[in-house]
Amino acid sequence: MLQKVRRALLVGVGLWVLMAVRLVPPVVPSGSAPAGARLETEYKLAVPAGHDNAVWHWLRATYATAKPRALGTGWASAMGEETFRDRYFDVPAGTLLKVGAGLRHRQRFDTTGHLTKQLVQLKITTAETGGMLREERKFKPLEGATADMALAEVLRPEDRPRLDTLLAPLGVALAEVQPAFGLNQRRRRLYLRQNDEDFSTITLDSSYHAEGSGATFTEIEIELNEKRYTGASETERARMRVVLDGIKADLLLQFPDLQQDQRPKYAKMAALLAPKTTGAARDSAGARSPQQQTQTHTETPTSAPRPWFWVLGGLVGVGLGYWVLRAQRKV
Repeated sequence: MLQKVRRALLVGVGLWVLMAVRLVPPVVPSGSAPAGARLETEYKLAVPAGHDNAVWHWLRATYATAKPRALGTGWASAMGEETFRDRYFDVPAGTLLKVGAGLRHRQRFDTTGHLTKQLVQLKITTAETGGMLREERKFKPLEGATADMALAEVLRPEDRPRLDTLLAPLGVALAEVQPAFGLNQRRRRLYLRQNDEDFSTITLDSSYHAEGSGATFTEIEIELNEKRYTGASETERARMRVVLDGIKADLLLQFPDLQQDQRPKYAKMAALLAPKTTGAARDSAGARSPQQQTQTHTETPTSAPRPWFWVLGGLVGVGLGYWVLRAQRKV
């Protein structure tokens, strides 16, 4: 009898493994980046209205001097301020908005209003990480590109087919994209460096609708340096994420009203403007409340089944194994 039970268990385990292989979807590594892409890893914390100055003063007092010293030797910090002017692009159906992607022409200005840099960016959210990890592609615009030009005209001729190829899997063609809206930002930043190499940035970002609707939001972005993170080993990435988590924990302890909201800026502003938009873009941005969207992106999804799957699979496997042995005995 004992031998029969053992045989049943062995057959059951084999069937259980087979079920797991067939039913469990493969886990996609979250740390791999396609060729030419960089990995952007960040936390986004929504700041309640009127709290931005208090948050900035605390960040300056904490991370400009004390925290770099506490992290150990080789750490240093610096501060800066810039103004960003972004034009977001999408198709009339709001396809990029729906898939959590962002396509923009960004212009950066210093505190005197001088244009210091501009670029075109495509960001694609990696769903497996709950919005924390995004692939980013950057393109250098033509010399003299302006904010009133069509996106294809902003790009260098050799970059147009490249961007079109990247947009195709998202169901979008470069020739079809149109300006969605403009978003301006005041960015106050703390830069953390380790051994003279960029490590992370802490940004207090006050964003507002460029066309004057009054829509605005403020958030803190705690971001690992994308170039360093993309090229790092898995061990180094894990160490970098520990520092990132520590900064987030510090902020939440000091300011309990902060709320994690991993939605991209494009999605946040689109949701605020939803009553003023029409068609699929409005439906995509406004179908859920900001609180619901926050919850969706702050939960960390997983491709692995829940524990009940393994228990149920094991019982079913053992039962099938016993049934197979009974059938063989009758034959």
